[in-house]
Amino acid sequence: MSRDLALPVLERRLGAFEEAMVLTQEYSPFNVVVALRLRPAPPVGALRQALDVVQREQPALRCAVAGRTGRRRFVPVSAPLPLSVDEAAGAASFLAAAEEELARRLPLAEGPLLHVRLRRLGEGEAELLLTFPHAIVDAASGIALVEGLLRRLAGEGGDPAPAPPLPFLPARFPARFRGPLGRLRALAALARGLGSELGFQLRTRRAGLPGIDRRARSRVLVLELDEAATAALVGATRRARVTLNSALCAAFLLAARRHLRGGKQLPARLFTMADLRRWVEPPLDARALGAGWAMMRFVVEPGEDVWALARSINGMVGDRLRRGEKYLAYQTILPMMRVGLGGRRFRMGELAVSHVGPAPIATRYGAYEVPELQVLVSNIDLGPEYIVQSRLRGGRLAWGIVYLDTDMSRELAEAVATEAAALLAAGPPSQEVP
Repeated sequence: MSRDLALPVLERRLGAFEEAMVLTQEYSPFNVVVALRLRPAPPVGALRQALDVVQREQPALRCAVAGRTGRRRFVPVSAPLPLSVDEAAGAASFLAAAEEELARRLPLAEGPLLHVRLRRLGEGEAELLLTFPHAIVDAASGIALVEGLLRRLAGEGGDPAPAPPLPFLPARFPARFRGPLGRLRALAALARGLGSELGFQLRTRRAGLPGIDRRARSRVLVLELDEAATAALVGATRRARVTLNSALCAAFLLAARRHLRGGKQLPARLFTMADLRRWVEPPLDARALGAGWAMMRFVVEPGEDVWALARSINGMVGDRLRRGEKYLAYQTILPMMRVGLGGRRFRMGELAVSHVGPAPIATRYGAYEVPELQVLVSNIDLGPEYIVQSRLRGGRLAWGIVYLDTDMSRELAEAVATEAAALLAAGPPSQEVP
């Protein structure tokens, strides 16, 4: 693909969060994999044409990452998006190739920053896997890109309108979180974070997280609640006045404590994600492919009651968001990752939960049916043991779970998920209903 000077390009230095994601990618593959099942299987030529249009629309798909840590930049490249096509061997299974894609080494320095794989599954079906480095995608932009690709594949959408490149986010933060004052706040936040890390390590050094194992590989587990169970859970969170994300954090944390820690009452460390797109000025266009989010870490005392824990997490997350710690989390993640990756002595968390709400991907685009959709994130041996990506689609709550095979067996991973679902199904006690 030749470079068209009329198209917007992504050519700027990386923000601290983007740098941290690239640094992690160099340590171990850290990918976002979107997996779709399609009926019928699209012709390769039609898919190639749709990808070319989407690539022209997206500046982030026409660039690579150049330079060293602290000086990295997005730079334009002219190569087309790589597309591989293969036939599924034997009985086709949805997500059979997702684990391979989670472990794919993407060529950041050469670009483009997306790999596409089409697997023909037989009986007119196919699986389409889109593998991004985590540095250029978040929930909003990833879903927008997938929807745009499906529309192009179906011949919908009219003339392509180029998306804006994701800007350098700190330049849009509130004044107190940028400039000299912002740097002082970030240094103070970094000191608090390192102090919290030291305290956590001291409290859990004899019964904490499992050790680091470079042989670890990401494994995938999918669990879906039916419409009745999903409606009951959504109602329970409203009665308890907590977000669905907080309830999921609490349930999976208690389930992990029981199955992975033998019920030991230890402090737990979890990750939750903060969407920055609506908090910066001006807000970001959802079509601007990029990482417009921050990752916040918390240390909590799990206790025994799932809804009490959900309220505690809900209050903690809400308080930190109101104080603007989402901006500090964005700016301090790079030095925190340097400490973690450089030392390679401790795990940075045991649970990461992200609920992104309804996925606006239709079940049909023209002649193509999309019966299944999953979004998965690579795990690494320094990261959490258990990653949960949650979304609503068609009235059902679906969990895409990624764990490391050196931490647990598939049976143990399923036991954690089943336990979490059972904890949530009970609902809050009736006396807690307003």
